[in-house]
Amino acid sequence: KTLVVSEVALACLLLVGAGLLLQSFTRLLTLDLGFEPEQAVSIRIDPASGFEGPEQRVAYLDRTLRETAAAPGIDAVGLTDVLPMAFNRRWCVDNMDCDVDPFIRVVSDGYLRAMGLTLLSGRDFARADGYDAPRVAIVNELVAERLWPGADATGKILPLNGGPREVVGVVRAMRHVDPEQAPSYEVFLPIWQIGDHAAVHLIARGRATSPELIESVRRSLRETHPNLPVNEVVPIQSIVQDSVSRRRLVVFLIGGFAGFALILASLGIYGVLSYSVTQRRQELGIRSALGAPPETLRWSVLAETLRLTTVGVLIGLVGAWLLSGALAGLLFGVAALDPPTFFIVSSVVLGVAALAGYLPARRAARADGLAVLSA
Repeated sequence: KTLVVSEVALACLLLVGAGLLLQSFTRLLTLDLGFEPEQAVSIRIDPASGFEGPEQRVAYLDRTLRETAAAPGIDAVGLTDVLPMAFNRRWCVDNMDCDVDPFIRVVSDGYLRAMGLTLLSGRDFARADGYDAPRVAIVNELVAERLWPGADATGKILPLNGGPREVVGVVRAMRHVDPEQAPSYEVFLPIWQIGDHAAVHLIARGRATSPELIESVRRSLRETHPNLPVNEVVPIQSIVQDSVSRRRLVVFLIGGFAGFALILASLGIYGVLSYSVTQRRQELGIRSALGAPPETLRWSVLAETLRLTTVGVLIGLVGAWLLSGALAGLLFGVAALDPPTFFIVSSVVLGVAALAGYLPARRAARADGLAVLSA
């Protein structure tokens, strides 16, 4: 019985942890990232390897955007030097502390729509924002509120190192660094005003599924420049999923251990009760011969099940409460002492224990009093 109680307590402890982690993982997957990863893909292209000067690279990128946008099933395309959940760099901005300097994103016109970003005010970049045009930038709402609280940032001058830039648009903040990390300060610069056009990522959004969308973009790129290598074709959704892969592994492991522990506890309860029914064969037979109804005999065995399980559940819940501090660092959007989780786990364990004890209880209810007395 001590072993059974220990098994139930361990199963309860692991199930609480698995339940809390599963809730955290589910909330991460349904979290509003500030952009729309569905129906968007990224393809890495490197114009620096196929062209001699910046003018040829700019012409290739411009042609790539126009022809990819005209491909079947494509709704929006744009270029960026940095994908979400990837490399980041900061540039200094006057009037902002060094520890909150914004991340810099070099993007083309169409990128905001291709990534599903929300433009709150102003405009997107245009092809006219070229190298010889006035320097412009787009900031997210956090930068706008930090530098110009309560005012429209559009038309303001951003004191960025490398030269001031006019803010032409404000976008909604997105979780670019990590789904679990709150949105940070971001400044977007037009790629046409950056002289060094190295490898970039083409973001395409469409109505087709990811494989069809990828093939459509690949076909367009082959027609634009057949000899230019096209690498790292990935759906944006997979980038987001990869960023939470470690948490997924933890949920899988703890959930597996919890399920295995629950099976062991069920087998333990079944074994103990079966042995108990065998040992109580004479008692149950005499009670049956004296007129005890089968329901009474059945509940006498099930009561033993509930006693063992209740003790194990209480010990497991106390253990989960004591370990809640260690688990808090792994949780996202859910409290370590989440009452619904504790209640659901208790109900599941008690229900499984009742099922495990049902067969021995039914066998007890069929005790043959005449056979016992005649023996």
